[in-house]
Amino acid sequence: MSECKRMIQKMADDFKCKVWVCKKIGKRVSFIQGLKAGVERFESPKIIFEDEDFVIFAQVENVCPELIEIARGVIDCVRNSAKNNETSTEG
Repeated sequence: MSECKRMIQKMADDFKCKVWVCKKIGKRVSFIQGLKAGVERFESPKIIFEDEDFVIFAQVENVCPELIEIARGVIDCVRNSAKNNETSTEG
């Protein structure tokens, strides 16, 4: 997960925003501990990227295509980390 944390921190630094990752659980979303970066802003949270399992929120003024693409990479990282953890606990 440390690679995912690094990506989130870089995204927060580059776009000067607050970013956090949540996992969907039914109709709710649950914050994933440790996957948050940036400084609180006076912006309403926006969904930057969402798929069937995860959501990335950010407090950012403008959502640009580059931010969305980086968020997609973060979700891929989180998904791969989760799969690796499942595999390691099964063996």
